[in-house]
Amino acid sequence: MDAHIAARSLEADEVRAFLKAHPELLRDDGALLTALGLRPAAANVVEFGPAALARVHAAHKRETKARKSLEATAQANFSAQAQTHGAVIDLLDARNHADLARRVDDLVQLRFGLAAGVVALEGPQATPAGWKALGEKTRQVQADKTNVNGVQICEHFPLMAKMMDKVALIR
Repeated sequence: MDAHIAARSLEADEVRAFLKAHPELLRDDGALLTALGLRPAAANVVEFGPAALARVHAAHKRETKARKSLEATAQANFSAQAQTHGAVIDLLDARNHADLARRVDDLVQLRFGLAAGVVALEGPQATPAGWKALGEKTRQVQADKTNVNGVQICEHFPLMAKMMDKVALIR
């Protein structure tokens, strides 16, 4: 056990140097070669066996799958960023509140594939339907949990909190 711990603490360069100085250590240890999936073909040639090649092939497949997943995520992020940028530019061209509401509804359907978009304008006399009116500014507003894990929203939007999984927030 102590030898195993000592061997693990050796640096890779030290192991390489030792094996170069003592090549017979590997060549003469048939059990080790078999465990590594290698077989000696001659006095100075070690041939990779099917097990070693299978391990290399499996590792290559895992790395390829991970790379493709990262590339797909990067492409999706770039696409979403471009869609959001385009949507914001379109919204900035709105002429009035009605035009803004129509544009939001159209954009979320066309660009993001959502069912509908909503614009809520608040003011002292205008509280959107289903939302609590803002109270006096005497206390700090609390954050409420939503139906999306890890997302919180202001306590004044209880209905939105219940359907947050269907909402796209644009800052």
